[in-house]
Amino acid sequence: MIALFITLYSTPLFADYYAIGEISGTECSGFIIKSCEKKIINAVEKDGNLYEITKRFSNVDRYSNGKCTIKTKNNNGGIIASATNAIKQPNFLTLKNGSYESVDAEYISFKCAKK
Repeated sequence: MIALFITLYSTPLFADYYAIGEISGTECSGFIIKSCEKKIINAVEKDGNLYEITKRFSNVDRYSNGKCTIKTKNNNGGIIASATNAIKQPNFLTLKNGSYESVDAEYISFKCAKK
């Protein structure tokens, strides 16, 4: 009975997801007909500083067959959704020709392991 109690309460209630390899962001443009392109995320900018993107996530929007997806944007449209995205969405960056370019990613995806 004590062993069962310890086992139940020592098991983590939430899984962590660890990125394996590159993290890509999908950037889409267009209103009625969307065109999307995957870009490698090399860094994140916050308060004018560059940071390496984390490789550990406490939750993801979708986990299937070793692939994780995290929705980074509210796509419901409208002024409120646009304002929310501008405030909350991280500034993802990709390295192109030796300089960083912003990536307006709707979601990020990566190979991952659930632990």
